Amino acid sequence: MQDLISNLEQQLGPLTWPLVAAAVLSGMILLERVAYVIWYEVRGISAFQRRLLVAFRQRLAEPVNDKSLGKLDAQLKQSKGVFAKGCRLLLDGKALCRADREEMAQLWLAQLQSKQKTGLKLLHLIGVVSPLIGLLGTVLGLIQMFDGISQTQGPVTPAMLSAGLALAMNTTAAGLLIALPALLGSKLVDIWSSSRCTRLAHGLTQLNLWLDGVSALPQQRQEFAKLEVA
Repeated sequence: MQDLISNLEQQLGPLTWPLVAAAVLSGMILLERVAYVIWYEVRGISAFQRRLLVAFRQRLAEPVNDKSLGKLDAQLKQSKGVFAKGCRLLLDGKALCRADREEMAQLWLAQLQSKQKTGLKLLHLIGVVSPLIGLLGTVLGLIQMFDGISQTQGPVTPAMLSAGLALAMNTTAAGLLIALPALLGSKLVDIWSSSRCTRLAHGLTQLNLWLDGVSALPQQRQEFAKLEVA
C-alpha cells in the first residue's frame, strides 16, 4: 500500500489526494446507484409483479364498486413493489377528490425520484471539478518544468523536461478518467429515473381516473398494456 501511495504521489504530485478522494467517492456512489438500479429492476420484473399488472389492467376495465375495489386492494396488499405502493396510496385516499389524489401521487413520485437520484448531484459535481483539478496539475507541471529550465546554465535536455511534462500529462489524464464515468453514470441514472417515474405516473393517472368513474379508452388500455411499470 505504501508503495502504491508513493508511486501515485510521484506521478500526480501535490494533487494526488484530491484526485484519489474524487475517484474513491465517485466510485462508491456509482457502485451504490448501480446496485440500487439492479435491485429495483429485479424486483419490478418478477413474475408476481407481471401478474399484478395484468390484474390491474383487468380492474380498470371493470366498473368502480366495492367488489372491484376489494379485489384490487387484496392484490396490492400481496405486493411490496413500488407500483403497488403508489396504487395503495391512491386507494387509501379514494374518498378524496381527484385533484387531491393527483397531488398525493405527484408528491409521492417526487419523493421516489429524489430517492432514485440520491448522490447524483455530488457525482455530477465530481465530474465537473475533476478535469479542473487535472488542469491545475497541468499548470503546476509546466511551472515545474520551466523552473527547472531557468535554473540550468547548460543546454536543455529531454531529462530536464520529462518530470514536469509527466506531472502535467498524468494529472490531466487522471482528471478525465475520473470525470468521464462520473458524468456518464449520473446522466444514465437520471434518464433511467425519469423513464421509470413517467411510467409510474401513467399507471397512477389511469387508476386515479378509474377511482373517479372515468374508464380508460380501449386505445389507452392497449398503450398501458405495453408498459412495464415496476
